[in-house]
Amino acid sequence: MENLKILHIINDEKFISYCKATFVTYNIENTFAKSEDFDSTANTSNFHIIIIHYLSTNSAKVLNNNQFNIPIIWFLWGGDGFLLGKFSNSFLFPKTKFLLLKQAFREGFGNGAKTLLKFIIPTWADNLQNNREVIRSFDKINVVVPVMPGDYHLMKQQYDLKAPMFHLNYVNPVLNEFQSTFISGNNILLGNSASYTNNHLEIIDLLSKIDLGNRRIIIPLSYGNLQYAIYINDYAKKILGERVLCMLDFIPIIEYFEILENCGIVIMNHLRQQAVGNIVPMLAKGAHIYLQSESSLYKFLNEKGFVLSSIGDMKVIRELTREEKLRNKELTIAHFGKETQHKKVEILLKSLLQN
Repeated sequence: MENLKILHIINDEKFISYCKATFVTYNIENTFAKSEDFDSTANTSNFHIIIIHYLSTNSAKVLNNNQFNIPIIWFLWGGDGFLLGKFSNSFLFPKTKFLLLKQAFREGFGNGAKTLLKFIIPTWADNLQNNREVIRSFDKINVVVPVMPGDYHLMKQQYDLKAPMFHLNYVNPVLNEFQSTFISGNNILLGNSASYTNNHLEIIDLLSKIDLGNRRIIIPLSYGNLQYAIYINDYAKKILGERVLCMLDFIPIIEYFEILENCGIVIMNHLRQQAVGNIVPMLAKGAHIYLQSESSLYKFLNEKGFVLSSIGDMKVIRELTREEKLRNKELTIAHFGKETQHKKVEILLKSLLQN
C-alpha cells in the first residue's frame, strides 16, 4: 500500500488527532479537509480512497453531485445517522422528551411546532432537504465503519443502506498515557455533554434514591446545548445538593483528565452509542462503567467479556475489584488498542484496493 493517498473529510476539527493516530501509518499520504471544503478538494485523480468522518449534509451533497470512481468509506459516528427522521427522539426517556419539547417552545412557536411534529410524525423530518441529501448519498457509499456494530444494524433496519459494514475504532491518542495507573478516587462521572440523549433528568432522579456515600458527581456540560446545560445544572443541584459539580465551561484537556482520575464510577444514561472516547480510557483506568443495556456499546462490551453493569440493575454503586480492573484493562488494549486498530485499517484498505 505504498504511496496510497487518502482524502479525509472531517466535520469536527477536534477529532483530527484521532484520525491521524489511526491512519498515519503504512506509508499512507493523508490529506485532511473540512466538510465545507470538500467540494474544492473533490478532484479524485489525486486520491485512491475518500473517507467521510461524520456524514454531514454538505458532504452528502458533494457525493450526490459528483461521479466518484474511487471507494468511499463512511465512518458512522452515530450523531450523523441518528439525526435522521426515523430516529427522532427515539433515544430519549419520557421526562427528557418533555423537557426538549418545553424548551423548544420557549425558543419560539415555530421551533416548538417543528419539534412537536417530529414527535407525532418522525418521518416528516426526512422530507427536509438536508436529510434527503444524506439519505440519497447512501448509494454512493462503498463501506460503512460504525463505532459499534449495532449502530450499523440500527441504520439497516430503518433505511435502505446497501453498503457492507467493516468494524474498527479510532486509535485513542490518550489511551496509552491514561492507562498507566488505576483510578484511586470514588467520584462519579455522569454523562459526557449537554445533549438530551444523555437523559440526565432520569438518571439524576435514580441517583437520588441510591446511597452514594461521600461521592461527588461530576457532570460535563460544556459541550452541547447551553440552555439544556443551565437547566441540568440547576436540576442536579436541586435534587442531589452540593455534591454535584457541573462543568459548564471548557477546560484544558489535561485538567479534564485530572478530574477523571478521581472518578472510579462512570454512568452514561444513553440509549444509543455515545461517549466512547470517554468510556474506553476509563475502562483501561479501572472505572466501573454503568450503561443502559439497550445501547450498542453495552451489548458490544458485554459480548466481549468486559466487567460492566446495566443501569437497569443498579441498586447500589460499587468500585471494581483489582482483578476486575486488570481484566478490563487487558480487554481494552486487545479490542481498542493501537496495534489492533492498525491491523484492521490495513485489512480494510487492502480489501478495497483489491476490488
